[in-house]
Amino acid sequence: MKKLKIAVIDLVSKGPTKALYARVMNPNLTSIMPQVVSVWCEEAGHDVKFVCYTGFENLLEEIPQETDIVFVTSFTQAAAGALLFVGSLASISVRIVVGAITDRIGGRGFTGVAILLGTGALVFLLLRPATGLAFGVLVVFAFATAWGWTGLMTFTVVNANTSTVAASSAIMQAGIFLGAGLGPILLGWTIDQYSLPEPLRR
Repeated sequence: MKKLKIAVIDLVSKGPTKALYARVMNPNLTSIMPQVVSVWCEEAGHDVKFVCYTGFENLLEEIPQETDIVFVTSFTQAAAGALLFVGSLASISVRIVVGAITDRIGGRGFTGVAILLGTGALVFLLLRPATGLAFGVLVVFAFATAWGWTGLMTFTVVNANTSTVAASSAIMQAGIFLGAGLGPILLGWTIDQYSLPEPLRR
């Protein structure tokens, strides 16, 4: 088989930008399948250049000269918006249902939080190889489980600390939002430094 020069472009921004938010968050939007294609092509013996276009790159400079094949992938705004909408509804619904069940059985909520967090972690593992319809369904389940526990967590903390409700819930909320803000940034940096296959680092 002839050795080819292949470029894979993952478009996560619709155009150039200088926004600080985009610089921090856009790299976290890279998709799985373009990375899979890159690794597959390299394992087949081809020269591969992977580019995640976040709005700051110059594609004319990033793409090697005399490239034989260019794969361009993107996730439409309509699809992303629909998934976020349905996922948010699932998350809200699970919070209400789980809260009602906990109230009816008189539980303290710890078991429910543990089940939701564990299920959410499993769903995220299943997301890694998923594509197409399966990916969309798993995203909804990820919203429902990985973010369906927050209301029950508040109840659990307040119920366990009835004498210091304000302080306990404030500390819990601060921890949740601190983790939600720093987690994606630190995880993205860690993956970029230590976990990505070689063609994805170039």
